[in-house]
Amino acid sequence: MRRRPDARWPIWVALALLAVAPSSSRAGSPSNSPSNSPAGSGPPAGSSPIAAHPRDLDFPPLPFELPTADPYLGSIAGAPALLVADPSLPLVEITVVLPRGSGLDPVSRPGLGEITAAALRRAGAGERTPEAFDQRADELGAELDAYGLVTRSAARLSIPSWNLEAGLDLLFDLLSRPRFSAGGLDPLLANLREGMGRRNQRATALLDTEWAELLYTPGERSPPLTPASLDGLGAEELRRHHRRVWRPDGAVWALAGAFDAEPLTVELERRVASWNAEVTGPPPSETEAPREAPAAPERDDRVSPGLYHLEAALPQTLVALGHRLEEAPGWLDPERSHLALTAEILGGSGAISRLAGRLRSAEGLVYAAGARLDPGDRQPGSLRIDLSTEPGQVPDALRLTLEEMTRLRSTPPEEWEVEAARQNLLAELMLDWDTPSEVAGRFAEDVLLGRPHEHAHRDRDTLLATTPKTIRQVARRRIDPDRLIVLVVGPWAQISGGAPPGRSALERIAGHTVVHLPPRDPRTLRPLP
Repeated sequence: MRRRPDARWPIWVALALLAVAPSSSRAGSPSNSPSNSPAGSGPPAGSSPIAAHPRDLDFPPLPFELPTADPYLGSIAGAPALLVADPSLPLVEITVVLPRGSGLDPVSRPGLGEITAAALRRAGAGERTPEAFDQRADELGAELDAYGLVTRSAARLSIPSWNLEAGLDLLFDLLSRPRFSAGGLDPLLANLREGMGRRNQRATALLDTEWAELLYTPGERSPPLTPASLDGLGAEELRRHHRRVWRPDGAVWALAGAFDAEPLTVELERRVASWNAEVTGPPPSETEAPREAPAAPERDDRVSPGLYHLEAALPQTLVALGHRLEEAPGWLDPERSHLALTAEILGGSGAISRLAGRLRSAEGLVYAAGARLDPGDRQPGSLRIDLSTEPGQVPDALRLTLEEMTRLRSTPPEEWEVEAARQNLLAELMLDWDTPSEVAGRFAEDVLLGRPHEHAHRDRDTLLATTPKTIRQVARRRIDPDRLIVLVVGPWAQISGGAPPGRSALERIAGHTVVHLPPRDPRTLRPLP
């Protein structure tokens, strides 16, 4: 189950929303509602008292219906299409996703797919210069985006329905006739260079870079964008890469909004035929290996359990701890939902989770705490726990985190914990399907991933059936304190309390002597001597 960042409401907000429909055991009658009580008279007689603790709140099951894919399945020029018509707003959103991405970047140009996608939107298309393209999009009220990821590339158009035909002109110019003119390309490359120089200024980027280095082998992570990726890069090289990747074969379409499916499908097929007429050569195969694998892709000794530290002058010390998961569950495997529910109990949103409740609310040790059990779809799965705290609080924060991990493995959680986490995840699942564009996009993603359309229904049913005993079993099988990698980014003198090497409280709690990592050049991300 994918967690959407913008759906991560604090749990007290989710509980407040759920409280709109309380169960009969705690609900007052309509005549006892606050709106019928005299101002200042206090709670009406017979109404429910305020709960002393969140665990005392009682909510009924939250029923909701998930859509099925069949009513929305169609095709455009032989390609799978998801068409979710919705006349409630005069908007149309069209997304085309291609099953090719930066995995096809030449070894000498890491990031070429990402750069090409960014340049599609910024460097003009068709007969229009970058300025003219932007002006026309503004006149139409259109939003156009393009992006390139490791395994896919995509373009998206969102436009008022009365301007749809003119918006399609822009979309298909972007897809099939990019200009890559210097007026749009040069500022883009300059911005990318400037951004590389600022990498070390973002604390989370420092943490994420080192975490990926510790957890994954070179072949499991994408090479970073560096100045060498941009040196000598010009319009002709981008055009060649565009012709290789941005072609209609293998496309998946997602359409949502105020449209009539039959005439729009006919119009899109006409335009795809014109796009296809400009394509030359066979499509590239994802089995091609444009990147040369490292001669010795063996892990170094840093990718073993241990305590690692990166020196950084940060207002808050960042901590990440976790380990890889051994195997990914299948798309319909109930363990996917079990992992999500286990992580929600350990370190989900709000004060009810174990880590936030104890480390932040009860002990005041951290500013933030969270946990995720990623099942592993495109790279090996992992457990990752994140903490943000004062430097001197890191040892105690780690100690209590280890205690909570051990407690979850040894003792089933309380039923109220499981129920609170379940309702939070069900609320997020509803938000994942609450707009026509999300319905179209998620079913289209199923096609791209080879994922059964009924996976969300299975997630919901599994969440509703999961018991505390199951959570303990999953925690024992998937969370292993003996395999933890602990990464700390912050000022070591304050973190260690000035203790001699090997004798700090943090090292004693972690069970490892600290390994100090070298800083990296922000432009190349190579360790500095």
